[in-house]
Amino acid sequence: MKRFYFLLVLSILVTSFSPLSFAQESLTTYISSAGFSLTFPPDWEVYNPPSTPNPYLVMLGQDSEAQVGVTLEYYNYSSLEDFFKKVKEEVNQFPGIEIISQGGESINGAPSCWFTYTFLVSSEPSASQEPFQAIIYLFSQSNNFFRIICLTKESQFNDYLNTFQAIARSFTTSVGN
Repeated sequence: MKRFYFLLVLSILVTSFSPLSFAQESLTTYISSAGFSLTFPPDWEVYNPPSTPNPYLVMLGQDSEAQVGVTLEYYNYSSLEDFFKKVKEEVNQFPGIEIISQGGESINGAPSCWFTYTFLVSSEPSASQEPFQAIIYLFSQSNNFFRIICLTKESQFNDYLNTFQAIARSFTTSVGN
């Protein structure tokens, strides 16, 4: 079932680009009812929460070329390392996935893990596949496990990486949660 929701998140993120322009000057903060806040460039469209049958997807931000989705995991993992291992195993189940790099950092004082990967997507069954690249940040705050999935076309990934990092690093749990 989690695999289904992962595919659903991935397909929503890939297929719902909207025609907005890109700007990095400042960020706008959005507070989720799931107990966290996240900032996005002001010209991005943000769905908080998004309309989706996926119960894990709690926030979605996008411009015309890139998307960032946040999922709240309802499974209680034993540790961040266990969460990281399970997500990598889940992602590796899909054909054509290639994990490129991985690492760790602190997001607002909480340890996090991340990995980048490439994959192929076609908008229609008969259409040719297009390469995409994503970075997933995984971390735990306030006894919840979160996944931030940032993706764009592979040819534009490096152009968006600083924006993806700024969005992910802005994550904070809301006061009182």
